[in-house]
Formats: sequence, structure tokens, C-alpha cells
Amino acid sequence: MAKRGGHNSFLRRQKERQRQEKAAAKRQQKLERRRAGRLGSQGSSDPGEEPRSDEPPSEESLS
Repeated sequence: MAKRGGHNSFLRRQKERQRQEKAAAKRQQKLERRRAGRLGSQGSSDPGEEPRSDEPPSEESLS
């Protein structure tokens, strides 16, 4: 019984961590969407988002 209780507490801790990570991801998406919306008012294609997504490959080609 004691072992099962410990396992349950471990699962509970894992679930809580996953829930917190999901909440953080949602928060990040909201911030990015808000930022994209601000930039997107100028045009449908976000000028700030595209260069950022192109940066990692350019760094790889440099190194």
C-alpha cells in the first residue's frame, strides 16, 4: 500500500509538471500571437516572424 501511494504521488507530480508546461506553452503562444498581430497590422505576412525562422539555417551555413 505504501509503495502504491508513493507511485501515485510521483504520477501526481508528473501530471502537475505537464500541466504547468502546457500552461507555459499556451502563455508563450499568446505572447507570440499578440506580437505577430501587432506586426501583422502592417501586412498579412509577419515581417518579424519570418527572419527569425530563417536564422538557424543561416547560422549553420556560417559555421
